[in-house]
Amino acid sequence: SGLNTVARLPGPPERNVLLFAHLDGFFSGACDNASGLATLVGLAHRLARTPAASRKATFWFLGEAAHHD
Repeated sequence: SGLNTVARLPGPPERNVLLFAHLDGFFSGACDNASGLATLVGLAHRLARTPAASRKATFWFLGEAAHHD
């Protein structure tokens, strides 16, 4: 079992963008999926610096746990 992580950056409610990466690594965690998580966090960090009124969508970030199960 695992816990998913969800975050949201508000923008226009009629347009939603979902970005996700898995949290668990089956083989080597640095290859599977540290690069995806780094990208997800980097995008969240950059988009959070954009004023909400300027965002073209509401952005959802999902860290998916236990995807191998």
